[in-house]
Amino acid sequence: MRLIFAVAAVVFGFVSAPMPASAQWFVGPGSELLPDTPSAVGPSQDESTVIAVTCLSGNTPIFILEMPTDDGPPDGEVVLAIDGRPYAVEARREDTLWIGTVSPRLVADLAAGIRLAAVAPGKPEVIISLRGSARAIGEVLTGCG
Repeated sequence: MRLIFAVAAVVFGFVSAPMPASAQWFVGPGSELLPDTPSAVGPSQDESTVIAVTCLSGNTPIFILEMPTDDGPPDGEVVLAIDGRPYAVEARREDTLWIGTVSPRLVADLAAGIRLAAVAPGKPEVIISLRGSARAIGEVLTGCG
């Protein structure tokens, strides 16, 4: 449960922080709960949705998809399509956060891709540019086990 609150603090900290005008990926500072845990953050163009990639638990890379939601299942399959290549990832939902682990192949495609289309259960597709993702993800995951 503490992990979920920590993850929420990290993501909500990024959402409340000023977003780059170009919606480019960036490395955000850790939160008060996780001061030494930076995340690679990619906002949607309208800044309504944010995806973050970080290492929290056991040095396993995870994604955190924060999107407006008021209802829906507690967990399910999130589809992350990178340049049209879909990855179905099991994720759990905590309020507006979808949290799941990412495979090395998915991480590599996030870093090398151009466009991410994310779909959570019962939600419309959200487009996120992957501009700057290679640098941000590389910097953050360098410290992952």
